[in-house]
Amino acid sequence: ETLDMLRQARVAALEDQYWHQFNEFQLQLQAHMEDRDSILARIEGTFETLDMLRQARVAALEDQYWHQFNEFQLQLQAHMEDRDSILARIEGTFETLDMLR
Repeated sequence: ETLDMLRQARVAALEDQYWHQFNEFQLQLQAHMEDRDSILARIEGTFETLDMLRQARVAALEDQYWHQFNEFQLQLQAHMEDRDSILARIEGTFETLDMLR
């Protein structure tokens, strides 16, 4: 009977130890899950910020390219007007030469 009581006491002590370790593990698991959720939220926020920066960069590059394109068109138009003016002068010179002959 004494041996039986010792076994029961040992089983009870092991059971208490098990539940203590189990509860400690549950607390650690909960803390790790909260850390993981926090890290995932920060990563998601970082990706959103990165996406916004990419979109802003694309928009800035698009504006820059359109500005350069429009500037090129204006320069081309100015050169075309210069070319037309030069051609008109050449034509006038030929007409003058024809009259002098």
